[in-house]
This record gives sequence, structure tokens and C-alpha cells, in this order.
Amino acid sequence: GLNALESAELEFGECTVTCGIGIQEVLLTSGCPGNEAKCIVGVKECRGPMDCEWERLISENSTSVMMTCIYISPENHFKYVWKILIPDKVTSILPKDSAVVVVCRDTHSVTYQCETQENGSIIASV
Repeated sequence: GLNALESAELEFGECTVTCGIGIQEVLLTSGCPGNEAKCIVGVKECRGPMDCEWERLISENSTSVMMTCIYISPENHFKYVWKILIPDKVTSILPKDSAVVVVCRDTHSVTYQCETQENGSIIASV
């Protein structure tokens, strides 16, 4: 594993995301096969800023919208808290702990927020 390479010279690539949870390459900078200056020895989880915007909806039609929280595999590594934010009302929490939620379209202005949590700490919010 990567722990065995502690004494080796490691470099970490760019995080694959600018927000939320992504992955980054772990590169060995000496002792690579052939004449390679660097070689990939693994990947690790990385974090971008916590507050994110939805990049896109998974699907939508005239009656419903499917939305997703920020996560990387395995999805069950995290806890998800879905909230309904209605202007001038108390925030409601949906009884759903899933990275994906399908909601019916409504005529009222409603904002959905999803918090991705790990060990009780918010690590991403859309």
C-alpha cells in the first residue's frame, strides 16, 4: 500500500474536482520503472471547497426532477441530509439518507439542499 512508500518521494496530482469530493493521483518521483521520472502508485480521496452548485440534474420531466448529492464510490461511505428551504418557513429535513432523490415539481418556490457528511462533519453541500 501507500504506507509502504512512506520513505519514498511522493507527489500528489491535482484533485479531480473544484468543489466537494474527488480523487487525486499519488505519484512516485524516484525509483520508477524504465526512464520514467514519475509513475502513478495509487489514488486517494481529496476535497475541494464545501459549498457547491449543482452541475446538472440527473433527469427531469414535466412532473419530477432527480437530483444527486456529491459523493464518490462507495456511495454508502457517506451520510446524506436532504433539506427543503422555503422562504420565511422553517427548514424541513427529508427522511431520506440517499445520494439521489426524486422530487415532484410544485408551483411554489422551493430550494432543495443536500449535505454530504462524514463522521458527523459536512464535507460538501449543494
